[in-house]
Amino acid sequence: PEDFGTLGVGWLNLGLQGYYAENSLIASYGRSMTGELSLGLNLKYLSRTYGSDIYTSYFEVFKDGYSKSAFSSDIGVLYREDVWSFALFLGDINQPDIGLKYVDKLPMMIKLAAAYRIKGLNIGVDTFYKNKQYGILLGSEKTFKTLAARGSFELGKDNLRNLALG
Repeated sequence: PEDFGTLGVGWLNLGLQGYYAENSLIASYGRSMTGELSLGLNLKYLSRTYGSDIYTSYFEVFKDGYSKSAFSSDIGVLYREDVWSFALFLGDINQPDIGLKYVDKLPMMIKLAAAYRIKGLNIGVDTFYKNKQYGILLGSEKTFKTLAARGSFELGKDNLRNLALG
């Protein structure tokens, strides 16, 4: 049925073969609650694995093993009204510990966003806060029939600066 919502599955992998790997298995669900309000949820299985060699066995940090896994979750809310959209995202809400010997909790991320759409032009602003770091991203997209031009600029604490064009 149409009102059931949408399911998604994802896998993210980052690593250096034989030395280090981070994997995330993600199950997602999203649903429109009313015509304007939508909710979404991610359930994540996270793992970190370190490679072993003749030297790593001497390190205390690897005494109990070379990998650690944990579960995490995200939630998001989207509100759309005419040409405006507003969103709130809370990531890694439970702040899982993925450290081997010492506690290494993933910090919760908070994002707030707003967007304005009119006549093929999208303008958005996105703010975030995570682990005492914060920033703001301004972006725009203009559609010309079958071609789109995009650009964004991000500013944040500790000299965070990004420019993207496409």
